[in-house]
Amino acid sequence: MSGWDEEDIAFSGEWNGDPIIFVDAMLKCNFLKQDMDGCYEIHDWCDHQGYACKAKERSEQAKKAAGVRWKTKHKQENKC
Repeated sequence: MSGWDEEDIAFSGEWNGDPIIFVDAMLKCNFLKQDMDGCYEIHDWCDHQGYACKAKERSEQAKKAAGVRWKTKHKQENKC
């Protein structure tokens, strides 16, 4: 949730009241955590949503693999 403020969090939670009240409640029930820099994160996000948590890494690996396949394919086409 890097770069998210209380309004962003409340909006994503479809909260229409005061965003501070919503975020405070999420912090008190340990649904959210706040790090030393003031950034919010969902408590144990990677434990509960491991697939979503690793999405960026999977995407980067897939791009690298596609690049290797593309280079291999074009090397084989140029041999003919």
